[in-house]
Amino acid sequence: ERVCLYSPGRHAAPPPHRPGAAARLPPRLATAALPSHVMSASDDELEPDFEDWGEDEPAPTKCLFTDTIYDSVAECLAAAATTHGLDLMKIARSLRLSMVGCVQLVNYVRFCVAKKSAADGAAVVAAVVSAAGGAEGEWPWRDDAYLAPVLPDDPLLYSLAAMADDGGEEEEAAEAEEGLGSAAMAEAVAEVRAMHAQMADVLSGVLRDEQQACAAASAPNGTDKDGTAEAISASAGPRSGPSGGGATGHGAAAEDAAQTECGGARGGCPVGPAGKRVSLESDASYFASYSRLAIHEEMLSDAVRTDGYRHAIESNGGLLQGKVVLDVGCGSGILSMFAARAGARLAIGVDASDIIEQARAVVAHNQLADRVQLHHSSLEALDLPAPLERVDFLVSEWMGYGLLYESMLPTLIHARDRFLAPGGAVLPSACSLLLVGSSHNRLAFFDDVYGFSFTPIAEPIRAEAAVEIVPDDTVLTDEATLRTFAMLTVTDADLDFTAPFALTAHTAGELRSLVLHFDTDFDLTAQGGTSSRFRTSPGSPPTHWKQTVLYLRRPLPLAAGARVEGTLSLSRNGNYERGYDIAATLRAGDGPVDTQIFSMS
Repeated sequence: ERVCLYSPGRHAAPPPHRPGAAARLPPRLATAALPSHVMSASDDELEPDFEDWGEDEPAPTKCLFTDTIYDSVAECLAAAATTHGLDLMKIARSLRLSMVGCVQLVNYVRFCVAKKSAADGAAVVAAVVSAAGGAEGEWPWRDDAYLAPVLPDDPLLYSLAAMADDGGEEEEAAEAEEGLGSAAMAEAVAEVRAMHAQMADVLSGVLRDEQQACAAASAPNGTDKDGTAEAISASAGPRSGPSGGGATGHGAAAEDAAQTECGGARGGCPVGPAGKRVSLESDASYFASYSRLAIHEEMLSDAVRTDGYRHAIESNGGLLQGKVVLDVGCGSGILSMFAARAGARLAIGVDASDIIEQARAVVAHNQLADRVQLHHSSLEALDLPAPLERVDFLVSEWMGYGLLYESMLPTLIHARDRFLAPGGAVLPSACSLLLVGSSHNRLAFFDDVYGFSFTPIAEPIRAEAAVEIVPDDTVLTDEATLRTFAMLTVTDADLDFTAPFALTAHTAGELRSLVLHFDTDFDLTAQGGTSSRFRTSPGSPPTHWKQTVLYLRRPLPLAAGARVEGTLSLSRNGNYERGYDIAATLRAGDGPVDTQIFSMS
């Protein structure tokens, strides 16, 4: 059920295919600018059978140039290459097209053939091949209009990117093997790789020293908050709201936080999607951004978050007695100190940010240094103090905006698999991502700014997920649970997904936005402990996470009792592994299907 979507206009290399994950788009996509011959979706088309999506199922595929129906996508692509001279697989690989780029390319070819007729297929092929040799900005298919499927449920849309991705890896391996040519060359390559690894280790230390020096000489701490909305942008570093246990990073507080492709967070950066590792320079900037004390002050001040963890840990003190706790991304050390106060024999905190020095001082000041050990380290470099090999509990405040932003969960998964003893427990035990529909529309401000329309400014903002407080009285629908992540069983592959949803309006109004929020559960009842939860929904006590808002291109009028159905796809961004791309496909009643793509990076 994995869907890998990227924002229109981005054509970076997609992340490597993950075994067992079907890289597919929802069967129906629609945009504001549809080709005239594209028909509206029926009810059946809107509700795909997600359980049946697989890579080995039959997929009869219509030829790109004729009415011939092939038994599979592979046969269709082969015929296009051999009979008509259009090798889409080769083009997708050579241009390193993202999933969205592949969808646009397929729909462009089908649209042009239908418009020009099959007799002019050669002209279409020539146009595509010629454009592929030019600059990205000149690609004629690079238009949102070509996100709309020309054929309903076109298997090419589902499969081209995944096949090109898989085949590309095999091709690269074969080319590399052929290029070596001799044992001597292979030995030389191995030597160069070893040198590269040594240089990376040296650079890591140099960058860390430089970041420490920069932090010491930086301007006074502070955040740039106006109390309203914060768009999640590429310049965003750690979270900008109050929370505290450490630099999991959730927002726009650190203006100098550079982009990073790390799958982890302050506790370290073991792996990102499909084993992708972080850039050393951007990782160092990210960790340095969490050296700012103001960020930790804000996080500690979030009473919902901090008191929620305190209650969960201390109310389970009986389970923690004499146990060892690992605090992943410990930041200020508050969760480690909660664990020690609750009776843990030893709390071990790990954090790659320089905040660890202040945290150690706080631990010593509170006379807990004998039971709280804080390590300035990435998680993968951490060695437990001898003779420990495993811990009894993991605790981590890993959640980001929209729950998954900044991707610290892979670090917790790595810690669980490496350090948690059999029968151990994780706090929180589970987190659920939920969705509601709302009439909230902050962008209406731009409709009339002192008598002028500023809507050209609003449109780029609409393409980004926004982080803001959504008034409870704007909520029009019930809530739908998109996905629940259980900390003992979640895997990295679970973090890119497509989920269907159905919302029922309890209040009449105009649906202007979809609102993401999450629940955090601390359930140790299976171990004989307590259960508790805190929420970040509209109407709940506000937190630094606020809510994540997806503003709709067109409002949907809803009567009380009306249903809105669709899918929401979340996939880690190919250019910024801490970010996500979101594709929302929805329809109210018998109305048309609409699809929007949002950036959370």
